[in-house]
Amino acid sequence: MAASPTRVRPYVVEARGLAKTYPGGPPALRGVDFFLRPGEQVVLLGPNGAGKTTLVKILAGLVAPDAGELRVFGGRPTPGRRRRLGFLFEEAENLYGYLTVWENLLFYGRLAGVPERSISQRASELLAGFGLEAARDRLAQSLSRGQKQRLALASALVQGAEVYVLDEPTLGLDLPSQQDLMARIQALPTALITTHDPVLAWEVADRFVVMKKGEVRKVLDRSDLIASGVRDPEALRNWLLEVYR
Repeated sequence: MAASPTRVRPYVVEARGLAKTYPGGPPALRGVDFFLRPGEQVVLLGPNGAGKTTLVKILAGLVAPDAGELRVFGGRPTPGRRRRLGFLFEEAENLYGYLTVWENLLFYGRLAGVPERSISQRASELLAGFGLEAARDRLAQSLSRGQKQRLALASALVQGAEVYVLDEPTLGLDLPSQQDLMARIQALPTALITTHDPVLAWEVADRFVVMKKGEVRKVLDRSDLIASGVRDPEALRNWLLEVYR
């Protein structure tokens, strides 16, 4: 009897020909092809205006593309499929300033359907891990920039999502918090991270996707980049400067 064919797992995210132009501006995306495999950490790099945040917002359903196709977990990006993704948006836009630190964590855990018995335990662990225990009962709007970013990360992680999409996650963080974040990202099952930080990119990436002016210019696995002579964050920074020109 012939062996049954190996079942191929669908991409977590697959984009084909995504295009977007905001009114009065140049194209933000120009036919972008992109995919994210289960079990990998992909870093999305590019200068300001490259289209990284627009791509993330399309994945989240906050922005509609003008053209192209987006598939999530092998199908149309329905609300149910998107709920399997956890998002952190640039500038901590996903916080509710009139809720306390603790209430934000509970809210996002419940929104993601985390069992009630698990939310408090997860939230307590994240408060301790991100150094926010003393701010537990403070309104989110009263926090410093770095504290808001840490709370935004904790609010994403409390959801226990299958896949995380993190837009500039180290923004506003001090060095110890950055190091803690890198360890947490490395422990995630699957993640897409946008960043300007070559240290973060080098520490966590299995694959590097470089965008410029709304287009994907380079896609390289870590092994390919190392083979080309890029073997540390400083070499990555110099390589990126060449690609950005």
